[in-house]
Amino acid sequence: MRIGDFLKKCLPLFLLLFTIPSHPLPFLYFALGLDDEKELSEYKEWGFNSIWVDITFQDKQMEKKEALIKEAVRQELLPIICLHLETPDFGSRSPINKDYQEKTSSWVRSVVERFKDLPRLVWALGYDPSGAIEYSESDFLSYLLMWYGSFPNLSQAWGKELNFPEEVNLKVVQELSADKEGEIPHYGISRASLDLALYKWWSLRDLLNLWLGEIKGADIGKERWVITGMLKDYKSIVSVPPGYDGVTLALYPGEVEMDFLAHNPHGVAMARRGGLFTPITILHIIKEGEYKTTPYLLQEWLNNAYIEGAGGIGFDNWAILKELKELKELIRRNKRQNPLQPQNRIAVLYEPFLEGFNLEGRGLYGFLQTPLINQPSDLFFALRFGSAYGGIDYLSVEDLDKVNIFRYKVILAPSAFLIPPSAEELLQSFILMGGILVADIGFACYEGGTLASANKFLRNNFGLDGFFTITKGRGNFRVNIEHPLFPLLKKNKASDGNAKGFAVDGCIGFVYVGGKTDILATLGALVGAGGRMAVAGILIKKVGLGWGIYATFPLWRNWLPYNKLFNEFHQAILSWRADSYLLDALFPQTGRMMFLKDGIALLNLAPQKNALIYITPFEQFFPSCVTAPLEGNLKEIIVPLNEYELRILSNPVPLQVQPSDLTVHIESYTPNKVELKIVGRGGKILLSNEKTETIPSFATLGTIILGSGEYKIEKGSLHKITVTNCLTGEKKSWMAKADEGYLKIEWSFHSEKIEIERGSR
Repeated sequence: MRIGDFLKKCLPLFLLLFTIPSHPLPFLYFALGLDDEKELSEYKEWGFNSIWVDITFQDKQMEKKEALIKEAVRQELLPIICLHLETPDFGSRSPINKDYQEKTSSWVRSVVERFKDLPRLVWALGYDPSGAIEYSESDFLSYLLMWYGSFPNLSQAWGKELNFPEEVNLKVVQELSADKEGEIPHYGISRASLDLALYKWWSLRDLLNLWLGEIKGADIGKERWVITGMLKDYKSIVSVPPGYDGVTLALYPGEVEMDFLAHNPHGVAMARRGGLFTPITILHIIKEGEYKTTPYLLQEWLNNAYIEGAGGIGFDNWAILKELKELKELIRRNKRQNPLQPQNRIAVLYEPFLEGFNLEGRGLYGFLQTPLINQPSDLFFALRFGSAYGGIDYLSVEDLDKVNIFRYKVILAPSAFLIPPSAEELLQSFILMGGILVADIGFACYEGGTLASANKFLRNNFGLDGFFTITKGRGNFRVNIEHPLFPLLKKNKASDGNAKGFAVDGCIGFVYVGGKTDILATLGALVGAGGRMAVAGILIKKVGLGWGIYATFPLWRNWLPYNKLFNEFHQAILSWRADSYLLDALFPQTGRMMFLKDGIALLNLAPQKNALIYITPFEQFFPSCVTAPLEGNLKEIIVPLNEYELRILSNPVPLQVQPSDLTVHIESYTPNKVELKIVGRGGKILLSNEKTETIPSFATLGTIILGSGEYKIEKGSLHKITVTNCLTGEKKSWMAKADEGYLKIEWSFHSEKIEIERGSR
């Protein structure tokens, strides 16, 4: 049986019942470590609406914790009860261990019985499951038999006659993955090693499924939600199966990437999984020292979490937090009722195979130890602030049929080794319908069992006829052609690399190229079988309305934003069919933009007042923004933001401006008054900290039409209009009647301020 077919069939039945929650998870706001009910009043003063309580097997403080939970409920706090199901008291923490299953089930039911009378609660399950799960060779063998059905099938897949079961072990996996002289190197990746990584991935997934099934089966029929306990690495996030309402992250700077500036917001983006889950992030509070949590720093963390769609915020230490009184008002002020709903147009297909960034021997991103280091971690960290074209979604391979992938314009697929048939069909349609799929060496190699696999999908969508060889090398590539998709990449332009001077260092594949395939850039060429040329580099193929792009090397291993040509390459890809973008670097450092279901969100990352500019073809007008004409049909929207300010721009002012080369500043828009500044063609309106400065150029005959919105304009209503010349101070006022339900102002605009107020009948 093909592994993709097996994975599709082996989903537990209960997932069909619990995938879609019947009621949305409320926004959770809490601090960890409160254990004294006498502190609940002070706790609530910080703005918290929920309380997290950890319960362990044979908890010696169970009576005290139960009293705390009931008092919290009486004070209208929502309890989050975290069951530590990863406890070693249950024996082997394996999802297929019968003894562990029985003890888990028994304890879960006893705890549920204890709290059955609570009207509302959130169950949190487990803590750091990828660090707690116990892997064994016997479990590995059991999974292999489930997947392959028989030992002969396994032998055929691994390409070695095996004596069963004694030769199916980790030592054999290492031998089959080792490079041998005179053969195409595996680079640590063989069918056997991919099976081992898949076993670890799906064991973790099945463990989370086991916990979910037990709590759902024991606690039915009441207003309950289920979230994960704290996940401490990225591979745990992508392993969460459908059915959970929320994913709790504890990605502390210092325990994962040392990102004390933003607190690793890409983890929040990963936990959203395209909108399938609600992310709840735990922020690490530091009392003193170089990285002490200051109000400015905490505001940055909160904003970066909120703009990614965080549906809950926790603080990791109530005892420390309550001493930092300077944070109290900020925490109160930043409580939200509902998460934002990002509508990203760029996605990454994330499979937890490659370990990426390694922390003290523990791979944070995947389960496969391999020389292909830094992937996908370097790419993900580079994308932690999104892009100039909006935010990034991260999808597991099993998410592809649960989200609308056709809303994305671009999908990046770093080291996506496993592409089941159902995923292939979706990705094929995605390209045909106008999307760009970017992949690198190893894409869909699982079924073939080697990095040098080339299946039908690769041939049809990337123009890859097959591999000649894979070798270890290093170098920089040169642009081979001027391609219409890549206007910034000029022919013969060469890349440079990292500190060692190479854009590519390590695994390089030389491939035969099929018809109707462009070789965008080359690392080198070799003479293959029959004198046919094999090339290493980047291939591009037009397929339907979209494009397939393939690198014959690990594309994002060490070719990063500071390397030459990286931005030019990704600029073209990420901007594909983008209708709006932020005027900043490709990977902005001073501001962020996120497309939302209704409107957009802008975040100032700078520690001072800043004006963010985004370009759009739409006629959008928001309070306190300046809209200026740009070339063609594009407009420049300039929005002033205070330090670390996150602003949600929605419900734009119902304003029409004719002609389009007028520049407009909406100074204020309230239910009682509208204030506009307008300059004619060629003029500018400059924003400063204190005021706006108009720089006129040409007088332009124009028309302003204001419809009804927050400022109501009813049919037949009267309004006082005052026009002030910004240069001379000369004013003119009159009463206007909204005969058609809108106001129309015609004027020769040079540099004018317009005020609109309600008039009396």
